[in-house]
Amino acid sequence: MRVPAVPFELEVTEAVDDVVTFRVVGDVDLTSVGSLDRALDSLGQPTSLIVDLEAVSFLDTSGVRFLIRAHKHMDQIGRQLTALAGSGAPRRILEVTELVQFLDIR
Repeated sequence: MRVPAVPFELEVTEAVDDVVTFRVVGDVDLTSVGSLDRALDSLGQPTSLIVDLEAVSFLDTSGVRFLIRAHKHMDQIGRQLTALAGSGAPRRILEVTELVQFLDIR
């Protein structure tokens, strides 16, 4: 039995050095990933993108797809994507799917 969903929140910040951080809270699933997609689509060309998943309680394949898409976007413009996954559910998903092999996961 799954624990009830944690409300999704997305905070986008841009540092002086053009580093953009997506701080994600709650469940990343089909109902919430659209917010991440829209933020990525409006991103432009930062020097790097940090996707902070440390407060994510649930990550499904929609979230995995978003990370792959974000990685491809940043790679196409010659920039870096870093995912902060902590030690919870997001890290386990990224390890099981072997995304830790080609994403910068911290």
